[in-house]
Amino acid sequence: MNRSIILSFLLCLCVGEVVAQSDRDLAQDAIDSLPPISSELTQGNMEATVGSFTTAAPPETQLDHTDFEDEQLRLQYENSDTGNAYSASRDSFITRPTIELPDDPLALADDAIEQSGSVVGGLFSSSGGVCSQDFQGGRFQGIQYCRKLLSRTIETCKQSRHATVDREDDWQCDTETASYIKTCNAAVTWSCNGSTGGACRQSALRWSGYSGSWISSTTARVTLPVRGGGCTVKTDTFHIKRRDFLDNGSLQLRTVHFNGRVQVRINGTNVYTYGGPNSNLNIRDRDCGKNCSVKAIYAGSTHIEDCTNARRSVTPALDLYRYVPVAQPGPSTESGLNIGISQGKESAWVRIDIVRANSSESAPLADVYSTGNCCSSFKASVGGSC
Repeated sequence: MNRSIILSFLLCLCVGEVVAQSDRDLAQDAIDSLPPISSELTQGNMEATVGSFTTAAPPETQLDHTDFEDEQLRLQYENSDTGNAYSASRDSFITRPTIELPDDPLALADDAIEQSGSVVGGLFSSSGGVCSQDFQGGRFQGIQYCRKLLSRTIETCKQSRHATVDREDDWQCDTETASYIKTCNAAVTWSCNGSTGGACRQSALRWSGYSGSWISSTTARVTLPVRGGGCTVKTDTFHIKRRDFLDNGSLQLRTVHFNGRVQVRINGTNVYTYGGPNSNLNIRDRDCGKNCSVKAIYAGSTHIEDCTNARRSVTPALDLYRYVPVAQPGPSTESGLNIGISQGKESAWVRIDIVRANSSESAPLADVYSTGNCCSSFKASVGGSC
């Protein structure tokens, strides 16, 4: 709790006199100093100040008892000084605030009187406060301003409250059957529960462009269209990709059946040319003597032979497996006691171009050879028990 009392300024009305004189004498002196009024109280001044009024026939004499109330209302509400005065009086009454005095309305004043001695005591003494001027000589009446910085007192007190609470708890216990998680290691044995052998290999290879027809469990034959046009270079393309469940085997472009000459490109690179270097096959006119030229087959600038439709078969046994890498099946998955393995990954496509140069052809063929381990789906067996 803090209490501080600060008095900054005190307005005091002080009257000093040095000549003793009674109140009656002062009043008499004031009357004697007034000028004579005989020149003011004249008939003309009185008539100018107070207007004449004749009561012989005022307007109200024309009203009977039934018209007084109507005339009163008219005067009250018309736009005139009389009406405005009435409205102002009525509004003052209606909007006048209600003041309710407390039980002891002068309590604050009583407190001020009671504390006045300690508040302003000694304020005007020779050692207390500073005044703006002194009263000197004769009689002086005026307002004297005095100020004094009162002493400040700051009082602090601290209250402590201690509370004690009693707590009661009700507990209820129950017994539940204990559940434990037991971990153990068990051997997992994988077995194939899908297709194997040739049927599996057929589903493991995918084709685009031209498809292979399986003529045995290990060989798929790609039949290419017959191209005309005389002695020209003819090119046909097919694609192969491998799925992840075919592994540890061989994938080859084993045999090619064609007319004339043949060239094989894998992913745009020449890897095999029958009877010549691995330069692009092309057709040129070969000088065969005076006034003699024939169409001939060249590999780059190297002459191989004159245009022909001779039927031939070659076995280049070109490795395709290295062009179709793919991750093995996996990883394994677990769901409770069920264990599986993810499958379905595929390699990128490998592009194979079969290029022939001949004067005519019939049934160009390409045989793709495939072996290796193959299983279209797997089953896991968990051995032992915990």
